[in-house]
Amino acid sequence: MASQWSPWQRAALYELLAERTQWQDEQLAASYAVCAVDLNPASRVLMMAVNRWVQLGAKDRARRLLTGAPPTAWEKVSRSEAAKVLIDLGDPKGAASILRGARPDDKDGETSLILARVLAADGDIKGARELYDGAIKNREFVTLDTRIEYFDFERLHGTAAAAQAAYQKLRDVGFHVRVSAISCLFRRFSTHCRL
Repeated sequence: MASQWSPWQRAALYELLAERTQWQDEQLAASYAVCAVDLNPASRVLMMAVNRWVQLGAKDRARRLLTGAPPTAWEKVSRSEAAKVLIDLGDPKGAASILRGARPDDKDGETSLILARVLAADGDIKGARELYDGAIKNREFVTLDTRIEYFDFERLHGTAAAAQAAYQKLRDVGFHVRVSAISCLFRRFSTHCRL
């Protein structure tokens, strides 16, 4: 009877088996996920299969699964998680491609921040700056880590004025450093910045 099942039905079965066994037997669950993705590249267990291929050392196969996933995959699979894996695999362009199709950010701007990191790593400083600005401006709450990351981005890639403005935003939310640490933070702009 199982031989009469369509590939989509078998993929759904493997998805269910992967999800049900993931807490009891990780390897078995991952093998079910691999079977599901082989039958349906848009499977909701795509990341489980990708992680298994990475674990086995087949990183190129994992990268191809993510970059070749159909658009419908991203309705069930986290783009942010996929982008993080691609970045770890050394494919920032693939990560950027996946993230560019994302829905507008969730309340904390995580997708924009990940894409900003990817674009900065890939040399698209203007695009990264726009995303950082969007993730920080007009937000009721921005984590201190995000503000520090933005300051560091401007320190490395921006002008002295942009780095100083980012630092001032840190100060405005209560971030303080010793005067001796400021010189370390502004090494690149030591002749241009006064705080």
